[in-house]
Amino acid sequence: MGSRADRLNRVLLTLLALVLLATGITGLLFGLGVFGKDRANSLVLSRDVVQFVREQARWFWPLVAVLLALLALLALRWLVQQVRTDRLGDLDLTEHRNRGETHVDAAAVTEALVDATQRCPGVDSASARIVRVRHRDRLVLHVRLADRADIAEVRRRLATGPLTDLRYVLGEATCPDLTVELEPSNRGSSRSLA
Repeated sequence: MGSRADRLNRVLLTLLALVLLATGITGLLFGLGVFGKDRANSLVLSRDVVQFVREQARWFWPLVAVLLALLALLALRWLVQQVRTDRLGDLDLTEHRNRGETHVDAAAVTEALVDATQRCPGVDSASARIVRVRHRDRLVLHVRLADRADIAEVRRRLATGPLTDLRYVLGEATCPDLTVELEPSNRGSSRSLA
């Protein structure tokens, strides 16, 4: 899933959480009698609504069942989208088709890059993944910096070490686009480098 889908998920889930929280708090306040003792003991649905549902039960309950089934299908589709991943299984390093094809396991590439990155001074931990963004491969390297690490020095070491080695091994033309995210040790906001 891309960052746009992630943002949409966060917004929708936050709105849903706020609606459910407001509903729960309102129900709790009614039950505790904050809005009056007579309201605390009254029915949730008025007698008119209950009577209407009883009179229209032939079409009302099937309609409710269809709406709930549609809601369940939408929720299932959303869950399936969460399980899908945009990570790649392997990289196609073919520059010239007439000279044959070369495929490299994406996990091997990311593991080697993570190992080389973690050996750099000033790096506490690292993780990497290769994703497909708009029909282009992108390698995202997330680096957690050690305490009091010199960010400029870590950037320089990454650029002249692991990232240069990666471009050399994969070839400039077939190397995926690179994104490096540096996370300070104090869990501040991460910084991105292209």
